[in-house]
Amino acid sequence: GGVGKTTLAKHIYNQMLKNESHVNVYWVTVSQDFNIRKLQDDIIRTVGVTISEENEEKRAAILRNHLVEKNVVLVLDDVWDNIRLEKLGVPLRVKGCKLILTTRSLDVCHKIGCQKLFKVNVLDEEEAWNLFKEIFLQDDHTVLTDTIENHAKELAKKCGGLPLALNTVAASMRGENDDHIWGNAIKNFQNASLQMEDLENNVFEILKFSYNRLNDQRLKECFLYCCLYPEDHRIWKDEIIMKLIAEGLCEDIDEGHSVLKKLVDVFLLEGVEEYVKMHDLMREMALKIQSSWLNLSALKFQRRNIGPLNWREFPCIQVH
Repeated sequence: GGVGKTTLAKHIYNQMLKNESHVNVYWVTVSQDFNIRKLQDDIIRTVGVTISEENEEKRAAILRNHLVEKNVVLVLDDVWDNIRLEKLGVPLRVKGCKLILTTRSLDVCHKIGCQKLFKVNVLDEEEAWNLFKEIFLQDDHTVLTDTIENHAKELAKKCGGLPLALNTVAASMRGENDDHIWGNAIKNFQNASLQMEDLENNVFEILKFSYNRLNDQRLKECFLYCCLYPEDHRIWKDEIIMKLIAEGLCEDIDEGHSVLKKLVDVFLLEGVEEYVKMHDLMREMALKIQSSWLNLSALKFQRRNIGPLNWREFPCIQVH
């Protein structure tokens, strides 16, 4: 995870929306916690068709007929397991209907029957450095001395070529001009470098580095609060700010917006004008942070996506 599959797919999606006016392009996020009925509902809502039928097979047939009548490209993002497309209602190998999906698993691609596979590789050293430099020099507050450049290149190498890690670490170092702080940041990584076979196990340590560099405890608490929302959930700003105020994590609406902006600026959250989202790796990292002091039963509850509306029903679950 974190290699940029969704980013690349989103770029393709946006280009098709812009340049392929004769094509109906739809984007649906699948996520780890999915079922056929929910995914059907998401696709139906996205394509804008009304289906009142409750029978799953009949719903699938209606959806399939609707998609066949159009020139359609459907993007299914973040697929974790095999999806029986015929049961879902997505046409198979029908002229004018194309399916694009993103997944971490090659096995999922084989089971679904993907015709063309494109592996998204990590960035090479030069690409990684260019991205890292672009992010941490973004606000023009960092002076790139020879010493800082050497430190920054070493820090970039430790991100293993993962764009998500490069973005978050670089953003957390933005504006730092003290050589000692850069040197100390390098020491804070437990591993000298991350090889490909180590990325899955150690990426959380890289992401946690950015979390640890938050200089305001309330920023950390607000970030952890966001992981109580379900995976890939749109967290509406107006809603979460009111909840943060109610929980005493920020004082007013202005501070709430400021907190969310700061978390987006350092790539711990993804944000647009009306809502923020948590990358699934960020959410897993937040859950790991909480699991160090939550008991096992609480952790199991969280992985079933306890939302902020009912989190106080479980007194062992709290952000502090």
